[in-house]
Amino acid sequence: MMNITDYNKARKFLLRDDCKELLTLEEVTTHTLITALLSISKQIKEDFDSATKLRPFWEEYAPVQRGHKPRGEAFPWGEVGEKVVEGYLYSLVPNVFDDVRFIGLPYGHDIRFSTNNAFIHIDAKSTGPTDDQNEVVSSPNQVTGTGKINSKQRVYNDTENMIGPQVTRPFLPELPPFYIIDGNVLPTLTFYLKIVYSVRDLGNQPLEYLELICVPNGLALFDGPKLFQNVSGLLTPGKDEKTVKKVFADAGIVYHVLGEMIPENKLKLHHGGQTFALDIARYRDVWYQTSYLFDQKQTETSAAYLRFENFKRQDLQFQFKRNFSGKIKNIVGNTNRNQSPVAAIIREKGVNGDREMAYALYLAGFRVKDIHMTDLISGREDLSDVGFVVFVGGFSNSDVLGSAKGWAGAFLYNEKAKKALDSFYGREDTLSLGVCNGCQLMMELGLVYPEHPEKPRMLVNSSGKFESGFVNVNIHENNS
Repeated sequence: MMNITDYNKARKFLLRDDCKELLTLEEVTTHTLITALLSISKQIKEDFDSATKLRPFWEEYAPVQRGHKPRGEAFPWGEVGEKVVEGYLYSLVPNVFDDVRFIGLPYGHDIRFSTNNAFIHIDAKSTGPTDDQNEVVSSPNQVTGTGKINSKQRVYNDTENMIGPQVTRPFLPELPPFYIIDGNVLPTLTFYLKIVYSVRDLGNQPLEYLELICVPNGLALFDGPKLFQNVSGLLTPGKDEKTVKKVFADAGIVYHVLGEMIPENKLKLHHGGQTFALDIARYRDVWYQTSYLFDQKQTETSAAYLRFENFKRQDLQFQFKRNFSGKIKNIVGNTNRNQSPVAAIIREKGVNGDREMAYALYLAGFRVKDIHMTDLISGREDLSDVGFVVFVGGFSNSDVLGSAKGWAGAFLYNEKAKKALDSFYGREDTLSLGVCNGCQLMMELGLVYPEHPEKPRMLVNSSGKFESGFVNVNIHENNS
């Protein structure tokens, strides 16, 4: 247990003379770290830039495997800078500080260790061309606070104001201003190490410079001399909030910030001076338990249990080619629409996937036509100029299983629509796709394996209810 008397004495000692000794310790430690980083800066630069040389070994999998695709003309490069720099720091700090120990903590910066006179946190922050190099975006668990003692004899921090160039908002630091370990008072020193890189082209993103920033201890920042009043851009809110604020301000809309993203998988609620940290994974289980109990009454029991056991699994992954940027010009290219094949969206009353499918076909290079069943029934369209048809998803005629029977009837029992369909499939230069309800339609019309004596059928799901989920589809090499 912590001795409260000793704690308050240590706090009072660090606050004396406007935190003079604390600020001196920060200054000396900053100088030590800068000198050490300069001594290995050449090696850091060489190893950082080696990511480009090793590109043939990783470009098929990274960084997509971490859930990010290239942004514009650049790969997300945080994994490169942070791991290179962290590796060198771990090998460096025992050589420049005395009595280094990597003591366990449940949260804090990327690198945290104690010395004979301080507990140091260093956060590596990769900074690319789209980031503001004059700002540092801070999380609560990266900033020390006032470190007072509550009625439960635990350390707590006062809620402060985070001051940004456009936004000021309540901010609750989560790091203590000091630790007491084996009777030794170790002030908490926090640093941001900005790893600034440029982008010459996709995957060629060299290191430009490192910048070490010392974030003043919370006793000096928010208590004592209150240095936060003279600091601008150090504890900056995220960019998305600033953008939203500007849009709302321009439109004359008053808004209030209800929450912010944090790196932990927790929901933190602040109320009445108290903070409640809810584990998201645990409470998702609690929430889904109710759904599971309902599901047991709606479907086969084992299917309900399997759904409950696996609802958190998201095995779907996307792999994009290294030159994929997401920009329309890079997807469509210089397609000559006058020479592009024609694709047609076939619609019936009740379908709802037509617009996004038309857009996808357009991005794939097709000229796209919108054809409603009434166009085929009346003879206004006959598909003679169309090379690719897509029967889109939704629920034609009604929102029930097997609703495509009504859509199929519109083809089978209308002479002109039936003739257009038969003529299209009688050609050898056509393609067709059925999505969701459109797939049901193709089954009802006998368009899937029409030459087979036994026709495929869609049966009731083993769970006995409608299923909707993401699935992986592997497209194997073929001669089509």
